[in-house]
Parts: sequence; C-alpha cells; structure tokens
Amino acid sequence: MTFTGPWTEDRAAAAEARVQSDLEFVCDVVRSALGPRMVALVLVGSYARGEGGASMCGEVRAFNDYDLVVLVRAGSLASVRGSLEALSSVCEARCGVSVDLWPVALETLARLPRTLFWFDVAQGGAKVLFGPSDVLAAVGTRHGECPPIEEAARLLANRAAGIALSRLGGRWGASAIRARHAHKAVLAVGDALLLGSRKYRIGLAERSALVRTLCFGTEAYGDLPDMYDDALAFRRGPERWLESHGPDVSEWNDRVVARVSEWHLRFERWRLGPIDSPLEYGARTSGIYRDSEELRGPRAALSAVLWGLRERRASSAHPRELLARAAVAIAYTDRPSLDRACLRTLGVGLRDALPALERLVQRGG
Repeated sequence: MTFTGPWTEDRAAAAEARVQSDLEFVCDVVRSALGPRMVALVLVGSYARGEGGASMCGEVRAFNDYDLVVLVRAGSLASVRGSLEALSSVCEARCGVSVDLWPVALETLARLPRTLFWFDVAQGGAKVLFGPSDVLAAVGTRHGECPPIEEAARLLANRAAGIALSRLGGRWGASAIRARHAHKAVLAVGDALLLGSRKYRIGLAERSALVRTLCFGTEAYGDLPDMYDDALAFRRGPERWLESHGPDVSEWNDRVVARVSEWHLRFERWRLGPIDSPLEYGARTSGIYRDSEELRGPRAALSAVLWGLRERRASSAHPRELLARAAVAIAYTDRPSLDRACLRTLGVGLRDALPALERLVQRGG
C-alpha cells in the first residue's frame, strides 16, 4: 500500500495506526473481490481530510464511519452492487464502524448531480487509496461552486433521522449514540446556515470560525457557535466528552434536540414557507426537494413506485422525501403525539416504527 495519513484530527499515533490498518484491510478486500472491474477506490469524508475522530477507550478504533467511492468500469455497475453490500459487512466486522462502499461508474463523473457530497470531493475532501491519482479530475469541472440550498435541507433531514432513530430506542437508544446524533444535528444546523449564505467550506476549523461570525449578535442563533464547537469536541474525543457529562445524557439531549428542532423548522420555513409544527411538516404533500436533480426524471419516479410497492404504500413520493417528513415528525414532535407521527409518516404505530424507519433510512438517506 502506498497511501498514508494523516487521518485524525488529534494525530494520536495509536489512532493513526488503527485507521491506516483498517483502510489497508478494506482496500485489500475490495481489490481482491472486484479485480479488474474496479478502476479506483477513493476515501471521502473526515478521514480523507485528516479530521476523523477516534475512540481511545479500551481498544483503539475509528469513531466516524468510513465512506468510500468504488469507481468501476463501464458495464460493471450492476454486477458489483451485491458484492459491495456483502463486503461492507465483512469490513464493518473488522473495523468496528460502518463502512459504506458506494459504486460509481467512471464515465458518469463528469455529469454527477450537484450535491454537497460531490462538492466536498471537488474541494479536496477525498483521497485515492487505489488507482490513478488524477481519477477525480472530472468532478471539479461541475462541482466547483457551492451546491444548491436543497442540499442543506437534505443534510438537516438526515440528521433528524438519526435523532428519530435514537428516540425510537432499540440499539439506537444508548447514551453515546444519542449524544452522537444530537451533536451531528447541531453541526448540520451550522453547515446549513453556511450553505444558505454561500459561505460553506470543507474544513471543520474554518466552518467553526465562519459559524461564529455568521451568528454573532443574532438572537435566534446566539448559542449555536458554542454548541457547534462542543459538537466538534465530541468528535475528537467522545469518551472524554461523555465522562464530563455523566452516564445519563437525557437532560442534555432533550435540551439540544429542542434547540435543533427550532433551528431546523426555522430554516425550512425560510425555504418552503409557513410550517407551524413537526407534525405539519410530516403531513406535507408538496415537494420538499422541488429542485433536486436526483429526484427528477424517470429513474427517480421508478424508484418511488418500487418503494411504494415494496412497502405496500400508496405513495408516489421519492423515499428521500418520505424520509425527510418522517424524520422531522418523529424526531421533534412532543411525546403524546409520537404515535400519531409514526402512523402519519410511516404507516405504522409506535411499536412497529423502528424497523420501518430503519428501512426508509437505508433507502432514502
């Protein structure tokens, strides 16, 4: 292997070695399985930028997920999808965190939709682990400008989905997981403001400074900069953060989620018009992502139809739209209305909501 870090923000030797070992394992596994069908393997996200977190309590391991793009040759996309799903499970068992292997056809790089994900890649938030070093050159020609505002809404909805899963319990209800999803939602609020003002940058430290400048002197967002920095501290050392807050984060979590709810709905009112409550947002029939390139055209329509048939639901909405409505309603509505929120957005009551939401997150996240 020729690729090297740094991978983590703190640069601790043990964490750097663990991430390096994980990525070498993933690269070996994927190369062995796909052979000549794979052109390149590209790491994206916080570890690619050298800003990843690490869990240093007991066994040293990565804290953030590993996100990787698998670039394949023309005609190989369909044949590798199933293989990559199986390989993700193998890699996750070894690494101890989620490993997302996303197949992309090489010839599509120059016409990919303008998303926050590809904007980050174009701005340097990617590292080639295997393949030609210039394989991503075509991405920058289309993704050099800040992505559309709907990408901020998508980011907020995905983070609301994490809070919703934590609220429904099961394996998502542990204190560390609840704290993680709440912190990620706070970061999403700050990033959404930066996207809305066309000031978004990929570096965490630069974003933190910009959020503080943007929110200075504002009544609505006055406490966001400190909460944003607290979320960054959690990413760097979750164990230290949890130790300082005690074993039960319920009170902290409720307070943070309440603020995120206010900010999230305030953003969506600015973008979509009047929204009085999370339940009203969940009941929307007009498009939440009206201008999304990915949600237009026959393929998106087919995806919506197939999802409706699979879930036995009479809905023509894309799974990503359905996820946004369900996530906001379940994450932020009051406890007495939670069962109604599940019924309205997932078609099942509170008892059966968790697996239904997990499936929707898998399809629409």
